[in-house]
Amino acid sequence: MRKVLIITAAIVLIACIKFLAVPTKKITIVKKRYEVTAHRGYSEYYPENTMEAFIEANNAGADWVELDVQETKDGVVVVTHNANFKNTANVNKYVYNMTYKEVSKLNVGYYMKKEAKVPRLEDVLIWAKENKVKLNIEFKDNGHIKNLIKSTVDLINKYSYREMVIVTSQNYDFLKQVKEYDGNMKTAYVGRKLGKEIEEYVYADIFSIKKTELTPEIVREMHSYNKQVYVWTIIDGEEVKMMCEYDVDNMIANDIKLVKDALKNC
Repeated sequence: MRKVLIITAAIVLIACIKFLAVPTKKITIVKKRYEVTAHRGYSEYYPENTMEAFIEANNAGADWVELDVQETKDGVVVVTHNANFKNTANVNKYVYNMTYKEVSKLNVGYYMKKEAKVPRLEDVLIWAKENKVKLNIEFKDNGHIKNLIKSTVDLINKYSYREMVIVTSQNYDFLKQVKEYDGNMKTAYVGRKLGKEIEEYVYADIFSIKKTELTPEIVREMHSYNKQVYVWTIIDGEEVKMMCEYDVDNMIANDIKLVKDALKNC
């Protein structure tokens, strides 16, 4: 018995020595990577919703480029936020009353004293695919929607780009139409305030919420339903810090460099 105890003690001692001799592995803490979306492209310095703004947003390191789509009188899906071109081109005409040929002649960089044209969504998709740029495409409800939903989804699928796109809208019914037409298209509901319980938004894969309406509790609840949370529109480093603390997934901003620099401190 005494020999057994001595042998057992020796084995334990050797095991302890070996354990202490093995260097412990350094624990690496992986920081969450917050994505940044360029709101209407790099719209802080370039005319919004134009190829110039999209190209520069990509050059600045944006993870996503956000853009707005509407349709012309002859059914072409074009990229513009406002239905009326008064603010951007100093032309008091509505996109739905104009042909694409007429729209293509506008200078929507007028308000910035620059030259820029209205791109077709197809032009953006071709460029995005060539450069592997992820797109956040928002349907604008101007009260004159005809084939915008179907035409947009068809264009995305024409270029086999579904995996690099989300389609979004403040009109929840548009998202329903998207899912009924193509159930594999990823969607995001753009909201200021939610009008119903989170679980009722069955056609929204993602929530894109105005920053003043978000709280950490709302973000946690959305995450509990496996919904990503985007926030708009971030304008300074303090807001970046706050949204990091809220644990959002994606920050939408006009100034990409400002947000990317501020994220270094999160």
